[in-house]
Amino acid sequence: MNRENNYKLKVISLTDDALVTHAPTTVTAYLRPGVGFVYEIISIFGQWNTPAGSSAGTHGIEIFPTNREAANDEHITLSTAFGNQMTIRSSIGFTADSEFPAGTDQQYKMIHRTLVCSYDEPLSINYTNSTDADQTGTRYLVFTVKEYREAI
Repeated sequence: MNRENNYKLKVISLTDDALVTHAPTTVTAYLRPGVGFVYEIISIFGQWNTPAGSSAGTHGIEIFPTNREAANDEHITLSTAFGNQMTIRSSIGFTADSEFPAGTDQQYKMIHRTLVCSYDEPLSINYTNSTDADQTGTRYLVFTVKEYREAI
């Protein structure tokens, strides 16, 4: 069977609304398929509102393979100053943007090749709040993936 027709398309939400205090504080989530499966990331949508009442610092997200040696250029890092919402809308090629006030959007080329993960090598997703206010809002993070069975 052709590999291109041998996958399941899935939408996986890692949306979270747990309190992230200022300090800085980092919370980590993992994108991990079941044993014997591999995810090929097709698209990512993420949105993180500014921590309410912040007046200094930054907040940001980093998505990378858990095996940091393999990470090299295979990661997404997005950070913005207090008072700014972050949004990732990406598909193959992983272009993401950070939304700044007054329409001064800036776009960053993030990754030049396909991002994949397995049970043994999941993706780590770190959100870090380094502002001077607690992050109390919902952090939206949704992946569209192709799920393949690992070769035996």
